[in-house]
Amino acid sequence: MAEGNALTIAALPADGHAWRIDWFGEIAFPNRMIRRKQPSVLLHLSRVIDERYHEDHSVLLNPESTFVAKQRKVWVSAGTLPLLHIGDIWRDGLLETTPDYEFESFPDLDIGPETVGLIKAGLNLEENGFLLPRGEHPWHMQATQSYCLMVDLPGERRLIIPCIELIRFYFGSSSNLLTKLFLPPLNRDALYSKAHYSKINGQLSMALAEGISGASAADIGRMHLDSTAWRSAVNVGTSLLKASVSNQEIHPQAHFPFEGVTTLTASGKWLSFAGQSRATFVVFSLRSCSHPFPFRSLRYDVKDPRAASANTTSHIDPSMPHLVKPARRSSDRQLVEEDASGKLTRQARAVWAAQRFTDLTTKTIWKNKILAVPPSGAVLAARPTSETNAAVGDAGSDRRVRSVDLQIRGT
Repeated sequence: MAEGNALTIAALPADGHAWRIDWFGEIAFPNRMIRRKQPSVLLHLSRVIDERYHEDHSVLLNPESTFVAKQRKVWVSAGTLPLLHIGDIWRDGLLETTPDYEFESFPDLDIGPETVGLIKAGLNLEENGFLLPRGEHPWHMQATQSYCLMVDLPGERRLIIPCIELIRFYFGSSSNLLTKLFLPPLNRDALYSKAHYSKINGQLSMALAEGISGASAADIGRMHLDSTAWRSAVNVGTSLLKASVSNQEIHPQAHFPFEGVTTLTASGKWLSFAGQSRATFVVFSLRSCSHPFPFRSLRYDVKDPRAASANTTSHIDPSMPHLVKPARRSSDRQLVEEDASGKLTRQARAVWAAQRFTDLTTKTIWKNKILAVPPSGAVLAARPTSETNAAVGDAGSDRRVRSVDLQIRGT
């Protein structure tokens, strides 16, 4: 695990055992007494009982490798999703390993309404059998009402992607962007303004809203230029609102932020269907997508209450989004499930990951200016105390908890 990811998640078991993230469940506010500014996602976990995974990750493909009959459920803030993948192994709140399971590449997928459909994880397809058979994949059985996307593959096969995993991959570039999606309605001015696109050279320029970092600039740029991407982002929150009126568990729906041809790589597991082996690939974590972004280059401004009046211009490696300098590791002991304090400065923490979008490796992304905005009243401590815990999401308490924005940084 990269050093930048060494963040303890307080909600996860701290009993010395290895725990596997089995599935993403419902969305809710489980305790509004201490958490009002950020919804949470229910994680389904099972304890790993086959210790051979230390030398051979393939043993984790066997359902008997974990104690799935005694799954544990924990609530984790939605803004924590940049750190979380189905299949990851955690111990004492720290990420231990991200196994590859079965790693597959799916070239030249045609993404569109004729080839992609929304299903529930417990679907019995035309009464021919369950797409996720319990004997081969029992890890989702406590969340069969959760939504997935099903993508047609050649040879009457299919790809199944949990909707929360799709949201995490395509919109999880930062905690603050995810929070906007999970707290509808989503408005463009909450993300950016002053967008201008030149058809001559393909350059997009925009001013990111306060609290939105350059780590999410490319995702927001696609949302501005591609109406499919914008509808996909808005749909996350609207699907939550629609589900909330039914007084049932709230599971988000999601769609690809584009239509067209792409190559996807993913970690997951092949499952059988109706007597056919390797007929369904269930995705644990998406790793890369080749679909092109609708700009050739991107220049953005960021707003920061700490900014000096002088503007700065900088060029960054085109293979990674720009990031605010991460906070010192000593400033955050744990990521806790509470609202952060409005009296402590917000900070950023890099989450190191492989480049998700291969198209961005050939495109230039610039941070143009740091714009000063009126201070929010937060105390600008020169040396934050090492006793301070951290939480994702907006401030909303007087607790000694610092607001942190988790930001994906490419390697």
